[in-house]
Amino acid sequence: MLLWISSSVSELLEHMQIGRQSMYDTFGNKHELFLQALQAYEQQQVTTVRRMLAAPGSPLENVGKTFTYWEHMLAQGKGCLIGNTSCGPGSQDESVGRLLCEGMGEIRAAFRDALTRAKDAGELDAELDP
Repeated sequence: MLLWISSSVSELLEHMQIGRQSMYDTFGNKHELFLQALQAYEQQQVTTVRRMLAAPGSPLENVGKTFTYWEHMLAQGKGCLIGNTSCGPGSQDESVGRLLCEGMGEIRAAFRDALTRAKDAGELDAELDP
């Protein structure tokens, strides 16, 4: 769910258990709150993916484990703020789009590194381009 689009300020304040002035003093506005939440979530996800892909063992198995992790999260009904935002109207926002591109670029690079290690380890065809 896109908090800054679909939630009222009152709903956000109730959920965060803070007063209106505290939100404005801390974040400035609802849009900034969303950007900071998206950035924090994205960095947590990037860190998780990097760690999983760089774990000891088979690089190709690590790629599979990463997809299994995402599948498990979805099966538990836990959506992905990055995916939901990318597919929603919020992606049209320039600041949101920039954050999404940066995060996805980092995740893409982590996958490329893992696939390169898999290729070097003989787990993938030497002719394939990670």
